[in-house]
Amino acid sequence: MNTTRKFVQIALTPMALAGLMFAGTAGTTFAASPDVSITLLNSKSQIETQLQQAASLFHKQYPNISINVSAVPESGTPLQAVQALYASGNAPTIYMGDPSDVLQLTDKAVNLTHQPWVKDVNPSYMAPARTKNGQIFGFPFAIEGYGLIYNVKVVDKAMGGKFNPKSIDTQAALRNLLIKIQKSGVAGDYFAPMNWSLGGHFLGMMYADQSNSPAKVDQFITNLSKGKVNLAKNGVFNGLMNTFNLIESYNIQKASPLAGQYATAEADLATGRVGMFFQGDWIWPDLQTMKLNPDLGFLPVPISNNPKQYGNTQIPVGATKFLVINKVDNSPAQVAAAEKFLNWIALNKQGEKQLAINMSIIPPFKNNPFVPNNPLARSIENYMHAGKTSEFMVTLPSNQWLVNGNAMAKYMAGAQTRTQLASVITNYWKTNKAH
Repeated sequence: MNTTRKFVQIALTPMALAGLMFAGTAGTTFAASPDVSITLLNSKSQIETQLQQAASLFHKQYPNISINVSAVPESGTPLQAVQALYASGNAPTIYMGDPSDVLQLTDKAVNLTHQPWVKDVNPSYMAPARTKNGQIFGFPFAIEGYGLIYNVKVVDKAMGGKFNPKSIDTQAALRNLLIKIQKSGVAGDYFAPMNWSLGGHFLGMMYADQSNSPAKVDQFITNLSKGKVNLAKNGVFNGLMNTFNLIESYNIQKASPLAGQYATAEADLATGRVGMFFQGDWIWPDLQTMKLNPDLGFLPVPISNNPKQYGNTQIPVGATKFLVINKVDNSPAQVAAAEKFLNWIALNKQGEKQLAINMSIIPPFKNNPFVPNNPLARSIENYMHAGKTSEFMVTLPSNQWLVNGNAMAKYMAGAQTRTQLASVITNYWKTNKAH
């Protein structure tokens, strides 16, 4: 999956801290400890190193606060990881979770409604973290988008000149492009089999493309949950899966699709071994770690041959990760330190720069002056400015990518028919209680 900003701060020395009182949760105050250690559970593995660098820089500004960054295990979901830590009495001070997690944790989380950064957030990004009565329990960390990432150099060569990404507005146009890439001597694409990508991102477009109205998308999912949708005959589902088949037919790993590897796909795209890779802008930090700096851009995933159909020219964009501060298993001093770190990211020049430049994340905060210096972020911003974005289905249940993503991997491998896949997805919504 996947991702902030500005705060006036006072440099605190241990001597100054000795008599300082910090504002705590719910208006309480307490004496701050000269030395506070907090933990951050990171579910965005692509920026593990960059987060650690940000924590180190923050510590230089606030020597009394140390931040230990650890990663969510690759098995299971971020929510499962934090729930296991709750059960062991060792909840992280800050938890980076998926949008669907936030409102499941309100009994354990700190109310952030009155934090200074709230006024600078685009309200549309706050929906997953806001309760019905307007209270906020999550800090939007990342704006991200995804689609078919293409290697500009490879595609320009295949097309015999400067390629216009706006030309891809139908399945036929996408097929023609893949054919030309293949004829140029480069594999058309890399279609990686990770369940979080197939279930959370690719399948996510099936819900979003039902309508440009979020209310109608919600109603579609409600109807699906009630068994009122015959998914096997749904036009958007079938159109999207037709495109799935198209992408898979030009997959460099077509012979053994489940053997595909995420890191290999990134490298193959960047070095021009393949023309496209279905993924999001979160691959950029990995490419920088690999010392690769390709020119890349996004293409939509068209679902029909009608260029005017919604979804054919849009890419999904939204707030994909939220930070939650835990009040359980953490002292008031740790909570205050965590709040300070969030405000540093949102409102301090150094924190803003760490997010946008070092982590290459599009800021959710309107006041952040920095623009990520990478082509994928610029491509997303072009789609945003053109009004060509669709809903990034960030509030899908946290286990949807496990269940439905695994089913889509079976479909990719030819071990399941489309009708069977539709049945799995329908049964998931009818029986799963996570939503």
